[in-house]
Parts: sequence; C-alpha cells; structure tokens
Amino acid sequence: MNIMTDQISSQIENEGQTGSDDSSMKIFCPIDFSEASLNALKYAIEFGESVNASLVEISHCFTEATDLKHMIDEDQNAEEAIQSKLLELEKSYADHDIKLGTSLFKGHPLDVIPPYLKQMKHDVVIVGTKGLTAVRDLTVGSFTEELIFSLPVPIMVVPLHYRYQPVTELVLGIDDHLYDSKRVLHPLVELKKKSRCNLHIVHVRKPDEQPIDYLHHLDEFLEHLDYNFYSIPARENISDTLDQFCDEHSADMLCMVHRDRGWMINIFHRSKVKEKLFHLKIPLLVLQA
Repeated sequence: MNIMTDQISSQIENEGQTGSDDSSMKIFCPIDFSEASLNALKYAIEFGESVNASLVEISHCFTEATDLKHMIDEDQNAEEAIQSKLLELEKSYADHDIKLGTSLFKGHPLDVIPPYLKQMKHDVVIVGTKGLTAVRDLTVGSFTEELIFSLPVPIMVVPLHYRYQPVTELVLGIDDHLYDSKRVLHPLVELKKKSRCNLHIVHVRKPDEQPIDYLHHLDEFLEHLDYNFYSIPARENISDTLDQFCDEHSADMLCMVHRDRGWMINIFHRSKVKEKLFHLKIPLLVLQA
C-alpha cells in the first residue's frame, strides 16, 4: 500500500493535462530526514533550478519499524505526522524557483520506489551516500548501494556535506565496450546541453594496453557534442584512477555507466560499490545500460 499526499497527486496530474515539456527534468529525492538525505535534497533543488527541472519530488517511505519516534508525539498518527513533516520541509524551500511536491509511501523503499519510478517516468533520482537506513537494520551506505542495482533510471549520489556548485567540469569514465543504444548516454547529453559544462571522456585502459585516440561510436552517442578525450592507464584500481583525474581537472561531477558486461563493471561489483560511496568527493551520476 502507498499513501500519497493530495498535493503531489494533483501536481502530477496537472502536468499530464497541460502537456508539460517532455524535455524538462523530473527529479525524485527520497529522504529519511537524516542529515545526509536532507543535504541531498538541498543539492537536488539547487541542481534542479540550474537545469530548469520541472519538478523535485520529496518522498519518504515508512514501515511499522521506522525509527522516527523522535519526530512524532505519542498521541500523533504516524502517517499524518510524517506527511506534516514533509509538507513543512517543502514549504521551507518555497522561495526557490522550482516546483516541489511530496509523496509518502508505506513499505520498504526497495519494494516501493523502483516500480513507482517506472510508472511515473522520473528522469533521475538524487540521494545521499549515507542515511535512508531507518526502515531496516542496514549498514551505512547499503540503501544507496542497493538502489544502484535496482532502479530503472539514473541515480545521482551526493556525498555527505557536499554543497551544490554549478556543474562546469563533467567527467565520464568509460571502457572500450560499445553501448547497446544511444539511450544510455542521453541523460549525460541533456545535462551537458543544459549546464553548458566541459565534458571530459576518460577511457581507463588496462596498464599493458596502448592508449587510443578516440572511440568511433562516441560521437554518435553524444550527438556530436564537444568533448575532451583521454586514454589513461588504470593505477591501483579504476575508482582511484578516476578520482585522481577528477581532482586534477577540478571536476564537479563524475559519471559512469552501470551494466552487466565490460571491464568498467568491476567498480560496480557489490563488494566495491559501498567502498566507492564512502569515499566520494563529488556527486556520482550512475547511468543504467
């Protein structure tokens, strides 16, 4: 069962009736009122403004085991109290130039969120690296880790305490395997167009391989946008190699593609993802192949 506030229901319905611009980004931001999730929400709203997003949906999932007792009086109905908290949070951002909405679901996020996003066709999920663990006894970072493997849409992971700044330097880490469709990189293409950032394509090769000048399929997949191409050897591991490149080029965001084949998938082995999330310095955009 899911419970949605009337406000978010009417906003979604109105957008469909008025024929909203399909190119406008719709952002979904799940929160648990932790510091990490609230920081991710602040980033989502400011990022959404910068790319003229049409909606930021603030969402919360709860179960009978949810640990929000410190936020709810004993005589309050839990669902009504959480709805009230969500609306208060929405109102606190009323001075921002972007449409906001709230949604409240009963159930575990990993059971509720993926089918909801598939139905509502959001463009990106923005979440923090920590938090969102109250509904189950999860170790820190596990929820975000599971979302990467579960969601049908791109997910942007925001490091704890990271403050929004315009995306001017965007890095895409790739290997030499072809993508199945232009759809895979479409969110990246749209982000570059909207932010007018510099795009750096980093081909991370095995240490014993020769560098390459470029990959032929990239121009078509990136709709012939301008970009800088680099072919660099992996050092200790792919993650550290990309992190060092991002540091050297003052990157504001790192993008990678999650898929079931190719050397780059090494970073998305479940044993590696949590380690990567713990050490993020800049937002990580994960595209789904």
